[in-house]
Amino acid sequence: MRIPGFSETNLFDALKDTLDRLEEVDGKKAVLLISTGIDTFSRITFDTILKRVQNTNAVIYCIGMAQLAQELFDARGWISPEGRLTFLQAENQLNTFARRTGGKAWFPRFMGEYPGILQQVGIELRNQYSIGYVPSNPAKDGKFRKVKVDVVDETGNPVKSVVVRAKEGYQAAKG
Repeated sequence: MRIPGFSETNLFDALKDTLDRLEEVDGKKAVLLISTGIDTFSRITFDTILKRVQNTNAVIYCIGMAQLAQELFDARGWISPEGRLTFLQAENQLNTFARRTGGKAWFPRFMGEYPGILQQVGIELRNQYSIGYVPSNPAKDGKFRKVKVDVVDETGNPVKSVVVRAKEGYQAAKG
């Protein structure tokens, strides 16, 4: 793995551009985001991209690439407390993008983990279901509404063998 001496990343700008382009695509949409999660040069902020992510119909799957670099830097004593915080923030950002869209984030430590992760993404994309509901709050106030999806059996008990990943909520219409 080659670690550049200096680099600029426009992660938030690139993700926004990708989501904007996907708006024109019909059907099921997914983004596979392979990144360190570190953004150093975007014109938009994390809050701006987070709002955009919340309002997308695409599922975002993230593969974090910073784990190996962080461990290498840690082992050699090259990482400062600020640097450690940067890596933690990057991991949190990728987790947030995935969680808010019903996707998942992985942080592999070895290159050999990638084929299994990509296979799991494929399985998830083939096993998605679409559900709908009528909200109990009809107010058109533009606020974010949380939604929780659980699978229960005929007696109302949770089915523990089923993993549900769904968007955390939606933005209510305004007006």
